[in-house]
Amino acid sequence: PARLGPNDIHLTAYTPDGLPLEVQNMNAQFVQPGIGAIDVPLRQLTPGHYYAPNFVIPRKGTWDLVVRTNVDAFTQVVQEQSVKIR
Repeated sequence: PARLGPNDIHLTAYTPDGLPLEVQNMNAQFVQPGIGAIDVPLRQLTPGHYYAPNFVIPRKGTWDLVVRTNVDAFTQVVQEQSVKIR
């Protein structure tokens, strides 16, 4: 719900055509100045779909969600998105 406290985090990799993409692994962190980086303990549900149940976001405000995805042995994709926590 993007609220302070427990949140279920779902991250899914897709091809440019919108099809699910099987990846080697995925890591995520929430980053905020003054707090630093908080690792999101992701577990794989299905190929390309990762999940962190009840992940606690400790402070309101705007966080950067940084996701690193290893598509194969030679390719890592890094995406960053600002997330406002109420």
